[in-house]
Amino acid sequence: MTSINQKRFCQICKSEKEGVYCPACKKETSSDLQVFIVEELKMRVGLKGQVREGEHGKVASHFEFSEKEVESGDPRFPDGVHISVAIDRRGDMYHQVVKDKKTGNIIHEEHEPLSQHRSKAKCIKKEMQG
Repeated sequence: MTSINQKRFCQICKSEKEGVYCPACKKETSSDLQVFIVEELKMRVGLKGQVREGEHGKVASHFEFSEKEVESGDPRFPDGVHISVAIDRRGDMYHQVVKDKKTGNIIHEEHEPLSQHRSKAKCIKKEMQG
């Protein structure tokens, strides 16, 4: 979001003034105009990691997690959403929680065996392709 402000200052005494009359000098004076442009940036935070084990050629990840903030595209959530995902391959579990970033209210939640989550995703992908 961008905002623009401008201020007028007396060239003689450098006091802020409105219009051409300087209240400090008590007369009409030339003005210096200062324009302030402020650009507001919104940053999103994310964290991703995994736990690995194994020997030299065979390193496998058995637990992954990610935390991220994203824009939702839904007008009900103008500040975006926070998505938390945990994948436990050993325990065959998939966890996902989506929260409204502003209020912290849970919008969507999944806790299911990873094997079912993957097969469900494959079925949906096949339906979309064919």
